[in-house]
Amino acid sequence: MVSQNGFMSGLSHTPQKKKKKKVVPSGPVVTGKLRPPRLRQVLPRPRLLEMAGLKSRPKLVTICAGAGYGKTTMMAQLAESLPYRWMWYQLDDLDHDPAIFIRHLITGVQLSLEGAGERSLERLEGVTDLKQEGEYVLQVLTDEIGEHLRDGFSIFFDDFHVFEEAPFAKGYIDCLVKHLPPGASVILASRRKPKLNLMPLRSKRSIRDIGRQDLQLSRSELKQLVESTWNYAIPEGSMKQIYDHTEGWVTGLVLLENYLKSNRELPELFTKSKKIRRHVYEYLAEEVLNRYSYLRQVLLKCSLIDPIDAAICDESMGTDDSAKLLAQAASLNLFVTDLGSGRFYRFHPLFREFLLARIGEELSNEELNRLRLRFGKAFEGAGETKKAVEQYLAGGFFQQAGTCIEPIWKQMISDGQYATLNRWTGQLPPDYLSSTLMICRGEALMAQGKFEQALKILQTAKSVIEPEVIEDRCRCAISMSECLSATGRNTEAITELETLSAAKIDQALLFQMISRMAVLYMRAFNEEKFNACIREAQAIFEKNPKLKKTGQLSMMMSVACLHHGHFTAARDLMIETLNAPDLNARNRNLVNNNLAYCLMLMGKYNQAFEIMTNCLKMVNKQRELRWLSGVLESYGCFLLAIGKKSHGKAFINRAINAENDLETKTSSCMPEAKCHLGTYSRRWGDMDAAIRFHSESLAISSLSGEREKYLEVANIVNLGADYLRNNFIDKSYEKLSNGLRKARKDKLNYFIMQIHFHRAWAAYLKGDEEEQTMNLRRALKIARENQQNHFLIQEGKISLPLFTLALANDIETEYASLILEQIGAASLTAIEPLLTHDEAAVRANAAALIGRIGEPNGIALLRRILRDIDPQVRNTAKSALGSLRGKLQAPDELLTGRERQVLAILATGASNGQIAKQLFISDQTVKTHVNKIFRKLGLTNRWEAALYFQSMERKNTTFEEEKIQPKFDYKELLN
Repeated sequence: MVSQNGFMSGLSHTPQKKKKKKVVPSGPVVTGKLRPPRLRQVLPRPRLLEMAGLKSRPKLVTICAGAGYGKTTMMAQLAESLPYRWMWYQLDDLDHDPAIFIRHLITGVQLSLEGAGERSLERLEGVTDLKQEGEYVLQVLTDEIGEHLRDGFSIFFDDFHVFEEAPFAKGYIDCLVKHLPPGASVILASRRKPKLNLMPLRSKRSIRDIGRQDLQLSRSELKQLVESTWNYAIPEGSMKQIYDHTEGWVTGLVLLENYLKSNRELPELFTKSKKIRRHVYEYLAEEVLNRYSYLRQVLLKCSLIDPIDAAICDESMGTDDSAKLLAQAASLNLFVTDLGSGRFYRFHPLFREFLLARIGEELSNEELNRLRLRFGKAFEGAGETKKAVEQYLAGGFFQQAGTCIEPIWKQMISDGQYATLNRWTGQLPPDYLSSTLMICRGEALMAQGKFEQALKILQTAKSVIEPEVIEDRCRCAISMSECLSATGRNTEAITELETLSAAKIDQALLFQMISRMAVLYMRAFNEEKFNACIREAQAIFEKNPKLKKTGQLSMMMSVACLHHGHFTAARDLMIETLNAPDLNARNRNLVNNNLAYCLMLMGKYNQAFEIMTNCLKMVNKQRELRWLSGVLESYGCFLLAIGKKSHGKAFINRAINAENDLETKTSSCMPEAKCHLGTYSRRWGDMDAAIRFHSESLAISSLSGEREKYLEVANIVNLGADYLRNNFIDKSYEKLSNGLRKARKDKLNYFIMQIHFHRAWAAYLKGDEEEQTMNLRRALKIARENQQNHFLIQEGKISLPLFTLALANDIETEYASLILEQIGAASLTAIEPLLTHDEAAVRANAAALIGRIGEPNGIALLRRILRDIDPQVRNTAKSALGSLRGKLQAPDELLTGRERQVLAILATGASNGQIAKQLFISDQTVKTHVNKIFRKLGLTNRWEAALYFQSMERKNTTFEEEKIQPKFDYKELLN
């Protein structure tokens, strides 16, 4: 009888109307071989059923994958979904006897198709030699299937790879597939690709192939399996770990379910559970190693390298058949994947983990280490030094590992491979660390923010370097200076370099030392020595053309320009630096971060955000923790500047946390982050928080007795602005005056501009027009010269009255107009008073600016000035109104749905009466709508309305509302 799930109950697929005597062939028939497995709590996989394509009735479907990939389950699901009859055949070693195979096949057909199989059974009983007449019996059977076929019929063969070893298997299956009637099909499940004569069928597109990559679970299917089928809640991070480790291997995931049933909780990573690992290893041992013993040794030994190189394996193991055996393992789907060219392979992660555990049980430590030594020498001979290092370290051959690391570590530092170097040198015992390797370890530790550890090992390196080895001493000194500078000890850092600057060394190394000294002098605001270093670096630069490629001089000078507020020059120099062809990954990240910050301060937000996003991704990828906090802080500043308050604060807090994760707490990121938090707290009106953050930043920016002057001035200026917003004008003036003296002394133009702007605001609050005009003139002059408009934009909410003053008094009018244009709609409140100014030129400038801003609310202001007594003002207003209309891509924001209908008909030349008839409204209602349209769009007659509508049509604009999408998804980075 047929069960509800579509499987047969007993041995029959369909209810019998009458009980008939079954024809049972002579000889043994194992009825269990003809029963499909039961499906319990199985994940529905409609995509696989669709791939099989049984609706189009192919002659053959092959399902090939390794053990445990769900081939049998898929066939059972496929059989259950069929609307017609089918039979199941579980193949095993007994079927190597042709009589047993044919008897079971005929019995299966008899139980599935009523009346079929009688003639073929009679023919089978009369056969004396099945090797010669077996295919004829199968042809008789296919004829009977055709005679009794109704809607369709499918034969499912499970574990075909076992049966395929029989000498007659290929001929029998070829015969069966070839002679099956239309509508009938064969479905094979095998661990390897069947060796059948398939070309005639392929040419007719009568074959469907489903492989391992199709059978393995996708990420979405894994999530559905765990959450819906198993009803377990697993964090997304753990879900990703599980998928990456199992690669969708079904049996591995089923073993995980068994663990969950008994433990009811998920470990950090399920493969770390000894219980799960034991179950997985037992399964792999039984299904792979024990079953294919001739592959055992090559699989075990090749597990030591990843990916597997067959040539390296041959050289290391003294064989010549590694490629052949690995190809066989791949063809058998034994968790081995061919990566191409028949030489390179890889193991499934769980399978390799199992092999590594098993080889440790089967080989002694001495044998295992000797094998690793041979692998290391083979890799070294092939020029694959990094792989050689891994083998040497794993085998405890530290001398060989150190010898391999020394010639490649500088390039690895340039490529940002700090974590790998740190791991390698961390595995080397102290006795095997040469001075070169100590410098390498120090550089790697610094990149990961471990400054104190780096400093200790660099000091040890310095003590063991021989005095005559000048180049090593210089490299050590450069590294130590970076480490000391990062921890705020600029004086000590300079001293380290000054003692060796006169030594006779390679010009490239000398240039690097001089560049480093220039940066240190810049941070100490020693302008005289900074300029001296620049001159010396330029002299070396001109004599050595190769140095022009590195961009070091441009990078050094760009940082100086950025610190002193020369943003345009800094931007150009940074772009020049990035164009250097051999700029290493480490410096590229630094320059990109500085460039993004510079563009942000210039108000070029889109460019800044794109560069900052890429920079953050790269620093995260390289695990360059030294720069991570700085990049996060810059990213947070940007988001705060564009009004993304919650996400901006989250990034800045993450920057502070990243700073706290470093071994040293004295680098400048934390005070800078607190300084920015204070600035944006002031912008949001939280004055208590602003003063607290700026005071804390000022207190902790004193590093080892040396004051970071840049941060000191920044915090003094910000505290002055905080007090100003709190109406403590005298206290604010005192802070700003103190900051102005310090900023002028060190030529910090950016802060000088800010101070003048804040002082202008203070004068405005006091009503001192002469003082505010003087300070505003100075602030806007510096801002225009250096494109320092970020501060003006972010402070737009409190500085609009000052821009009114600037426009009214012809103070940097073009630049002030540009700032107001970028501020947008909010600036209309500053411009509106200028429309009634005594001077016609001021009114005209205000009208032109409204047109440039492009805000719909500006239409009413321009309509008002169209009645101005001065003809020049009226003409400017009319031109600005036309410009404003052109910037409004569609009138959705202004017109109602009915008004848009009226405008469309009006543009055809229709009168009010004609419009009323078309829309079934009164003439008076049409007149009201027309007046509102004219007022909202700034039109004066019907002709202008028609021209406006036609211009909108030419632009292919519609009256449908446009949905603006964000250009960047910063939320993804935050996660």
